[in-house]
Amino acid sequence: MKKIFTLFLFVFICSFAVNSYSQTYTDYTWDSQSLKFKIPNTFEVTDNNSEKFSAGDNLIWLTIYPKTGSALKYSEMINMLTSWAKENDVYAYGTVKTETNFNGFWGVYLDGKLASNDLPVYCAMFVHPDYPSQYYYVWINYNADDISTAEDILLSIKPMR
Repeated sequence: MKKIFTLFLFVFICSFAVNSYSQTYTDYTWDSQSLKFKIPNTFEVTDNNSEKFSAGDNLIWLTIYPKTGSALKYSEMINMLTSWAKENDVYAYGTVKTETNFNGFWGVYLDGKLASNDLPVYCAMFVHPDYPSQYYYVWINYNADDISTAEDILLSIKPMR
């Protein structure tokens, strides 16, 4: 009986510890840009206007830049994203990849490292499915240990319809 109680107590403590460290999120709606996504409750929003959304904590930084222009081809987007990455000192990114259906968007992306802090960075350029002349640069810079939270944020970005 003592072994069962000890086992029960151990499982209870472990489940409490796991739950106390799990990330909690806030749903965010950026009406002016027809986007919705979630950000960790620990994030401080530093910019929220028609030109940029930016938020982060000491572990992860998210920035989204909306742009408008003519409808783009993949080749143009690859060139634009590569230039943007270089301008922002992203290195070690290899080949830019294409995505035909990312939460309803289509576009291009790359994984690299940011020179200023030597941390992983995800850079993307996605076209809104309902507005072909509206696209977004997405930037997530994160500590490697926090990749699952960075992925959660990224996978939560969706077009509003």
